[in-house]
Amino acid sequence: LEYVVQVIVPTDVGPTYVTLQCQEGGIAVTIVIGDETAPGLDLTLQVPATIDVEAPFVGSIGSTTMTLNTGLTLSKLVFTGFIALDMPQGGDLTADFQDMELDFTGVQLDPIEDITVEMSLTPPFVSPITWTGSLSDLIDLNALTDTILDPVVALLMDGLSMAIEPLLETFAGTVLSVVVDVVEINETIDVPNLLDPNAPSVELDIYTNLSRLHFTELGAEIGLSFGTYIEKNVTREPLGSIRRAGCLQDAPDEFTYDWAHELGVALKIDSLNALLFSFWRSGSLNGPVDLSDLGGSSPIPVAGLEIATEFYLAPILYECGGTENAVIQIGDLRLVLDGKLLGLDIDAVTFLDISLNAIFETKPDGFYVTIGEINDFDMEVDQITQGAGTDAVKELLQDHLAGLIGNLLVGESFGPIELPSVDLSETTPGIPQGSVLEFQNLTLSQSSGYVLIEGDLE
Repeated sequence: LEYVVQVIVPTDVGPTYVTLQCQEGGIAVTIVIGDETAPGLDLTLQVPATIDVEAPFVGSIGSTTMTLNTGLTLSKLVFTGFIALDMPQGGDLTADFQDMELDFTGVQLDPIEDITVEMSLTPPFVSPITWTGSLSDLIDLNALTDTILDPVVALLMDGLSMAIEPLLETFAGTVLSVVVDVVEINETIDVPNLLDPNAPSVELDIYTNLSRLHFTELGAEIGLSFGTYIEKNVTREPLGSIRRAGCLQDAPDEFTYDWAHELGVALKIDSLNALLFSFWRSGSLNGPVDLSDLGGSSPIPVAGLEIATEFYLAPILYECGGTENAVIQIGDLRLVLDGKLLGLDIDAVTFLDISLNAIFETKPDGFYVTIGEINDFDMEVDQITQGAGTDAVKELLQDHLAGLIGNLLVGESFGPIELPSVDLSETTPGIPQGSVLEFQNLTLSQSSGYVLIEGDLE
């Protein structure tokens, strides 16, 4: 008996489950195909066979061909491997699939069906004869089943290994793509004028790039470089920046997370200062101030008063102010006042140094830095029209300008910095449309020069 084994389409593949587990240096992958509801693999096999009858000293005296049918079932297939995924600081991002293994359970070959065989035989020295009978009369079908099973399973395992390896390498690339898509941002937002909502907005580009990636048994540690760009709309070149104390000089260079939540994003405060510098550079902090929004909230009547701002220095966020929260420091804010205030004619230029609480908060469209209450306020009158009432104007400014500026600034927000999400259906085949990985239940805190956003993944 001579035979070959052929796999006939269709081939049924059972339910597939993928498990990813963080490990040191990468991600362990387990793919299980098949469960209690359906086998992992169900194959239909055809066995084209030939029976050749030979006589001693004569050779072949007749043959017949037939097709035998059977089926092969694998209850469960388990593929395991390791995606080595890493990017050292300043190095290249690498992804490689390693240590692939394939195992299976519950191999079952259906019994070969008995068939009727008819052969025409031409033995020597006698007339041709026709023989009809069952295949089982000629061979042991159970033995044939066992003979077929081992080579078929071996061939199948080799074929599956060859087929699954490039798929898993592609899967490693998909995981890498998801990681990059989740953390990398390239957005353009419109920045309104902080003090005059009627002024035109300017465009601010915000982007992040992956700078470090390392996996441990607890999760992934991802480092990002943060950048902003905005068209320059200020003419004055700053002579420096606001000086800060050294309370963070002993802070660690790399943030260490305690994994109290599924997700922790540590925004370095100096990255937020880069954002504030962009706001300053855009000129959106400068110009006439719209006092109409103050309405009845102003501590003094402002009808007939015009105010214009020019920030000589970019505001900064500062953690060394001796308060529980970070503060926003504004230095060398040039304020031009013209008109009437409480019945007095005003034509003056002042310089202000202000310290205000910084409130970090999340809203549906992203992360914001909101201006809180004033901590310190210092004013220097640089120019004032001399004449009757000059001293009264100075006293008026000393008494009421802090409250007026507080009403203008407190509650204003810088942002948003969008918190990234990823549409898994765009990167992973077979994922339903609309399957989006997002951050939920967010909380905010501060830690050694960082703003820490924590939450869960959903």
